[in-house]
Amino acid sequence: MANPVEFSTLYRSTGNFIDLYAEGHYARVLQVHDLRRDKAVAFKVLRLEHLESAPEKKLQKYNAYGLEVRLLQKLSDESRVVDLLDCGFVSDKKNEAPNEGQIVSFGTDVETFNEHLPEYMQMKWRPYLSEVLMPNEHNLYLLLTEKDNQQQARRLPVEEGLDFCLQYSELLQRVHEHDIVYNDYKTAHFYWDGVHLCVIDWNNSTDLNGNGYNSQEAMRYKQTDIRSFILGVMYPVFTGLSPLVNVPLPSGPADYESAFSRYNGVRELDFGVKPTLVPCLMDMMIAGVNGDYKDITQFTTALQSCALHYGWEFSNRKPQIPAVRSRGKIRAGLQALRQAQGHLAQAQRCFTEALEEDCSDLEAQRLLKATEEFLTKRVIP
Repeated sequence: MANPVEFSTLYRSTGNFIDLYAEGHYARVLQVHDLRRDKAVAFKVLRLEHLESAPEKKLQKYNAYGLEVRLLQKLSDESRVVDLLDCGFVSDKKNEAPNEGQIVSFGTDVETFNEHLPEYMQMKWRPYLSEVLMPNEHNLYLLLTEKDNQQQARRLPVEEGLDFCLQYSELLQRVHEHDIVYNDYKTAHFYWDGVHLCVIDWNNSTDLNGNGYNSQEAMRYKQTDIRSFILGVMYPVFTGLSPLVNVPLPSGPADYESAFSRYNGVRELDFGVKPTLVPCLMDMMIAGVNGDYKDITQFTTALQSCALHYGWEFSNRKPQIPAVRSRGKIRAGLQALRQAQGHLAQAQRCFTEALEEDCSDLEAQRLLKATEEFLTKRVIP
C-alpha cells in the first residue's frame, strides 16, 4: 500500500464545485489546486452518501471509478478524451469537498489503484481522480441552453455541427473497437471550442470485455450507444432542443441504468422549429430514432454523405466544386465570427473592471451595455 500523506500536501481545496449544472450520481467534481503541478485541476470524488450504501451498491460505485481510470488510460493518446492526471483515495468522511485528513495518490498507476480498491472501500476511504480542468465557456450544455435575443435555443452552425459529429464518430469508432460503450449522453459531458472536441465523465460506460456479454449483446449495446448519441447530443447540436418533449436538456445525476435507458421512450423528433435544416440531416436523425444504424461504420457513412452536401471531402468521396468553394467561405466566416466574439467578450471584461474601479462612470456603463447587446445578438454559441 502507498504511504498516506496529509491532503493539504498534494491539493489545496477551493470548495468550488464545478458540477452544479451536471451533477453526477457517483461523484462530485470540484476545482482544486494541484500543488505538484501548480495549477487548477478538476477533482472528482465519490459522493459522501455512498459510504453508507448497501455493500452491493457501494461496490458498484467504487468499481465505477476503477472502470473510469482504466478507460481513461486505455484512451490516453486520444486528444478528444479528457486527460487523467491522478487517482487515489481520501480519508475525509466529513466534507463533501475534501479539505482535511489523509490522501493516497497512485498517479496514473491505474492497475495499483484497482488492486487496492476493495481494501480502501473497507476502510471507507473515498476514491478520487483528477483530470485536466476544462473551460466552462466551451461546455456544450452551457452553450446550447443560453437563449438568444429572441429567447430561442441556440444551436451550432451546421458546418461546426458536422465537424463535431464527425470527430465524435471517429472517437466512437475507436471506443467500440475496444468493446467500450459510452452510454451517458448528456451535452454537459461534451466540450467544443469551434474546432476541438473533448469528452469527459466515463464512469457510466460499459466495458464489454470479460463481462459475460456475447457478440449479439455487445452489438446491441453498441447500437444503443449510437442511437443515444444521436438523440442526446446530435439532435441538440443541430436544434438546441432536448429530444425529451417538454424537458430541458438532461444534465442531472444518473446512475448506470438510467443513463443507458434515458432515451428509450423517444419515438419521434420535432424539426418544426428549425426548418432550415437540410433533409439529409433530419433523415439521419430520424433513422437514428428508428435504430437503423447497425454499427458505427454505417453511422459514419451516413454522416459523411450528409457532409458532402456542404463541401466536405473524404478520401474516397468527393463533393461538387461549388460546394467546396462555399464551404471554404463559410469556414472563414465562422472563424472571423469566433474571433470577433472573443474580442467582444474581452471588451466586456474590461468595461466591467472599469466599473468596479468607478461605478459612477457613465461612459463605461454605456459601452458595457452596448457590448452586452452585441453578445446577446451573436449568431453562434
